[in-house]
Amino acid sequence: MYKIIGGDGREYGPITKEQLLQWIAEGRADVQSRVRAEGGHDWKPLASFPEFTGAFATVAAPSASPPLPPVVSGSSVLPPLRGKTSGMAIAALVLGILGMFCWFITAIPGLILGIISLNRINRSGGQLGGKGLAIAGIAISGVMLMCGVVSMGMLLPALNAAREKARRASCLNNLKQIGLAIRLYAGDNNERFPTDAAWTTLGSYELLTKNYQTSYKTWVCPSDTGIVPGTPYAPLTAKNVSYAYNGFGLTESTQPDTPVACDRSSAGDPVGTFPWNGNAWTHKADSGNVLFADGHAAFHKTLIPHMYNGKNP
Repeated sequence: MYKIIGGDGREYGPITKEQLLQWIAEGRADVQSRVRAEGGHDWKPLASFPEFTGAFATVAAPSASPPLPPVVSGSSVLPPLRGKTSGMAIAALVLGILGMFCWFITAIPGLILGIISLNRINRSGGQLGGKGLAIAGIAISGVMLMCGVVSMGMLLPALNAAREKARRASCLNNLKQIGLAIRLYAGDNNERFPTDAAWTTLGSYELLTKNYQTSYKTWVCPSDTGIVPGTPYAPLTAKNVSYAYNGFGLTESTQPDTPVACDRSSAGDPVGTFPWNGNAWTHKADSGNVLFADGHAAFHKTLIPHMYNGKNP
């Protein structure tokens, strides 16, 4: 038995002496073809083997050795000279390139197909080609996937900031609705802002809820986690209100820029029993939405003066 190196530089065999003689007769092996006998360690020109020297007497040596086909041991039928290119390898490369224009979405299937096709090519024994395409598909898809992950990591903070900005706008709209309800209440009560007998925020807000507020969700800031809307069947509690109130005893004649309500400090008072005299932390530390006596509301990065007076939820 022998092994031979074809014109493509690949090793074929083992093959029998008869098969090798047949290839010499067909011009598929010449005197320069490198051959190694079974059990040998050195590759030698085919002409150096005495058992084949007579075969070259009647066969003209070709100028170059064509690639030898892979040989199936024990079979006299020779497979094709070259394997076909793997379709998966081509698809992997195409999907990897498309990942440049599709925000890495196609890079994931490109990477998977590239790995599968490379594995099949390596196991095909020369029946499949396109190894370079598969490797290129894996490389490009991998790079696109990494770029996608990095870009998502950079984009998430911007998305979170945009989401918080939308929640802040919704919170500001809530305070504007509360301001409108306060002024409607004042119009029906000698221009006085709602103040319950015990001078508490929850009691004062109940005066609005029963007659002027249309939804319990108005009292809940979207950024104030843990706060849930109240119900008509139970009194308001600290867990139903996101806003502090400082309108006790005020009237419509109060200075227009007097703060009336604002985001309460859920971080300073997580239980809602003993609020701190500090600024709101609902949106960011030391910032929040503020409602003023004239009914307008605005976002302030620093809440001055403090809104807390021991009566807020």
